Amino acid sequence: MIPETTRNSVLQATERFDKELRDSQEWRDWERQESHKYAIEHEGRRYPVKKIVSIATNTPSAVSAVAQKQMDSSRSWDSRL
Repeated sequence: MIPETTRNSVLQATERFDKELRDSQEWRDWERQESHKYAIEHEGRRYPVKKIVSIATNTPSAVSAVAQKQMDSSRSWDSRL
């Protein structure tokens, strides 16, 4: 189950990702990595779902693996904030 969160928490997580992680070596080319099949799109930018959920809910990324399984069961998943 994806941990409960709010729209505001997700938006804050995207801001934090942009400020702290987007240009880091680990996340610079995240969209080209096969392990990141899904993205959240907001204001023309894409964000890794599991990382954003992890930041927004203050849970480790490993917990977000459950979210990945849920999304895999829904091929047409698309989230726009």
